[in-house]
Amino acid sequence: SSGCVDCESGKVAAKTTASTECEKCASPKASRHGATNCSECVEGYYSDHGICLDCPEVGVYCPAGTKLENIILKPGYWREDTSTTKILECAANPAACRGGRNGSSYCQDHTHGPYCAICDRDYWMTPEADRCQSCDDTNSFGVASGILIGVASFIVILLLVQMGLKYKGAAFGKQYIKAKRKYFRLKTKLKITATFAQVAASFPGQF
Repeated sequence: SSGCVDCESGKVAAKTTASTECEKCASPKASRHGATNCSECVEGYYSDHGICLDCPEVGVYCPAGTKLENIILKPGYWREDTSTTKILECAANPAACRGGRNGSSYCQDHTHGPYCAICDRDYWMTPEADRCQSCDDTNSFGVASGILIGVASFIVILLLVQMGLKYKGAAFGKQYIKAKRKYFRLKTKLKITATFAQVAASFPGQF
């Protein structure tokens, strides 16, 4: 006589013990290989407290064995938590909603909240509304402009030292005034250039 058998996926043992026959699960119920009961659902359905329900029509995947809490969201969609089937489209910032099956990671890094539209502390949303960028990154232009102004100031100091060695009395005073005017004009231009570069970087598609 034949011994006990492990049933293939989609079938279960006809009896709970010493079974030699397998019975097919009633659709949309399903089972894994060797299972003794039809506790899962086929593709296109999800299980909620043992009941197989139609997968939401928009924004999700429901492979075989899906449960309510691990429905797979497509990129560009979001849901409030893993206990709801209300799937919402991230129309304003689709790139911020990466989807997936893990409720704690529906949003891209450093984003959270409804539609993944809120940035974590010390981050800000880029004009394209596709990601949250560290506030530290926005200071790079300020640092760069500060360095440029510092270099310009150092050059002016060197020029003044040279002028002090070359000119005396009234002649030095005239040259000092000229150098001072040139320095302030250069400083203003550097600030304008740095500000424009920062604005341009915020709108890469426009410049």
